[in-house]
Amino acid sequence: MALSRLHRCDMDMKEVGYKLLAGDMVGPSLRFYDNGCQASVIPGRQIPSPTPYARDIKCDIPSARISAIELGGDPDKPWIRPNLNIIAGPAVDHVCDVSDGIPIESQSVGLVFSSFVLEHIRHCKLPAFLRDVYRVLVRRGVTLMVTANLQGQCKLLVESDHWEDDFPYLIFGGNPDVAGNYHMTGFSPEYAVRVFRRAGFERVGVWDYPPFPGLEMIIEAWK
Repeated sequence: MALSRLHRCDMDMKEVGYKLLAGDMVGPSLRFYDNGCQASVIPGRQIPSPTPYARDIKCDIPSARISAIELGGDPDKPWIRPNLNIIAGPAVDHVCDVSDGIPIESQSVGLVFSSFVLEHIRHCKLPAFLRDVYRVLVRRGVTLMVTANLQGQCKLLVESDHWEDDFPYLIFGGNPDVAGNYHMTGFSPEYAVRVFRRAGFERVGVWDYPPFPGLEMIIEAWK
């Protein structure tokens, strides 16, 4: 399948991203970090049901040749096509290790989406990976990445006298125990803003991920 395949619907990319992330949940108040990482409270709002995978994705930026891509999406049922994954599968359009480079033309993509992939990038490769995400986006393109809030997870563990058996997985990953499924980097909200800005993104915000506020987060970065 050509990586330039387009998927269309009548909504902008950011709306699509949050449909994918939140389903029909009513989100709680969200913490937003930006402009020197000052926090403010944004009221929760109804977020509609998720669209059925990639068929309903549309890019609202005319210059984007590819409306959206997903990095590390489910090999069988990703949210978005094209789907790039190190593991082959019926719904993987390009088998590759995205930490070694995203095999897509520069300035061609409107939305780069990933869900719980960022923490699996080797920390020493993180700057180059984020610069590559920036490279493939068109001007005014956006990336939405769901990842662990390592600061919040560490706080939970430090403040818990009794640890559940799955607590170490929060920090180290590895469930299930397959190659590449261990965490190799981590972020606080403030640190996430800084590293994305270093990669060139002009506007970066971090939101609580509604199912697990304080433990997981959404990074939103605009080119």
